[in-house]
Amino acid sequence: MSARKLLEGDVNLILAEIKAKMPAALAAVRADRLDPKVTTEKPESYFTFERAQGFKTPAIFVIGEDMDFRQAERGANHINALSTVNVSVLVEERNQELLTKKVYRYCSALHEILEQANLSSDDGKLQIFVRVAKMEMSAIYTDSDNPNDPRAVFRKEAFLALNVDHIENY
Repeated sequence: MSARKLLEGDVNLILAEIKAKMPAALAAVRADRLDPKVTTEKPESYFTFERAQGFKTPAIFVIGEDMDFRQAERGANHINALSTVNVSVLVEERNQELLTKKVYRYCSALHEILEQANLSSDDGKLQIFVRVAKMEMSAIYTDSDNPNDPRAVFRKEAFLALNVDHIENY
């Protein structure tokens, strides 16, 4: 008998895929948009928990939300579950228009990496199939008392909700 990977396995596979493919996906977005004003540098930080502090942006968060084992409908002799995993990107920029475009471009790169991704663990006991279900944007916010101050830094976050088919052998 082996230990179950469950939601941790989903998060780890998704995070590894993002880390491996994000630089190339961002380069493809830059080549497609041909707009050198909007930077899309490689993420500085990666987290699997919500309340990280003291990090550099751009930051990527991969958060496991829930797992429905669907046992009543599937009756499988293995785990055949549906997980929800949220992937968010948090970026900063001094210009609000550039910030918005920057967030869109990170989402484009993440969607390219994750939509219909078919991933498996090194031991082959876990396989997941990822679908991007939706994308949501936060408002633009800043800690500055004067948003018109040229030194003000703005932040925006976007998240992609993923539906993950999780197949794991006992």
